[in-house]
Amino acid sequence: MLLSLVATLAYVTGFFCLNLAVAMLLPMAIDIYDGNPDWQAFFASAILVGVLSLLVIVTTRGRRATFSLRFGFLLVNVLWVATTIVSALPFMLSGLHASLADAVFESVSGLTTTGSTVLSGLDNMPRGLLMWRSVTQWLGGIGIIAMGVLLFPFLQVGGMQFYRMESSVQSDKPVAKFAEFSRALVLIYVVITLANIVCYLFAGMDLFDAVNHAMTTISTGGYSTHDKSMAYFGRPVHLVAM
Repeated sequence: MLLSLVATLAYVTGFFCLNLAVAMLLPMAIDIYDGNPDWQAFFASAILVGVLSLLVIVTTRGRRATFSLRFGFLLVNVLWVATTIVSALPFMLSGLHASLADAVFESVSGLTTTGSTVLSGLDNMPRGLLMWRSVTQWLGGIGIIAMGVLLFPFLQVGGMQFYRMESSVQSDKPVAKFAEFSRALVLIYVVITLANIVCYLFAGMDLFDAVNHAMTTISTGGYSTHDKSMAYFGRPVHLVAM
């Protein structure tokens, strides 16, 4: 029983961490385009997390613990701890050389959409790191569970019960099947993010700022690419954000 419980926890966590490893490719590509050596930090983090996640997935597949309230709460906590540590890696390995405490603080603040930061000099910070901060906040905005929410029919771990535990949603599900519900949830989140990007572009932001601020606005987190945050921009941007 204990073995199957640990195996299932590791299996699901492996899929979630693999999603984060894939997400690291976006800031890595930006740093490569900018000629910034920080791309190596994202590459190393993505390879390390990706390989370990795949090994965990392969070695624990086929074992399933019975889904229960106790197991659900344990899984939620394991996922939050694991994804926080994984998200902190680029901050420590990059040119920032952030301490473990600072990296974890930034990671937790992003994934929980708290928006507090220990970083300064954002205006001159490499764009890859700025994008990574926004990505963690965007993923956290829909709930860390949504990173792998489409996997639940495949994982067979009781998707709707798990979603309620993570999101505090107690009402009845709006559609009959959890897979259908999860696809609609992700689609709506992506569409309103894209709409926000377009609105920010019309309000005068450049593309990079528009993408970053759309992700952090929709998630209600508030990370910015500038030390002055929204005060850096004019009134049209403020109106769009509101």
